[in-house]
Amino acid sequence: MIELADEDKVQAVHDLNLIEIEWTSDHHDCDTCGINSAYGAVVRMNGEVIIELIPEASCYGGTSYCEEDVFKIIFKHLGYEVKEYYV
Repeated sequence: MIELADEDKVQAVHDLNLIEIEWTSDHHDCDTCGINSAYGAVVRMNGEVIIELIPEASCYGGTSYCEEDVFKIIFKHLGYEVKEYYV
């Protein structure tokens, strides 16, 4: 078995793919409906934007993504299918 020197171990950690999630939001203030909020995210892998989920707050039909939605979309982008079960 080959052992890595300490500096090689540090470099190996830096060579890993990095996923960054920037959580975003949008707010809309309506005289009739009140304040509405929507949430989204910009996902980067190794500094490159791979997914952009733009929130749009509105009275009707806005677009919002919860954290669960964002993580499922990331997994799908990486080639994984997510199946959930409740017991």
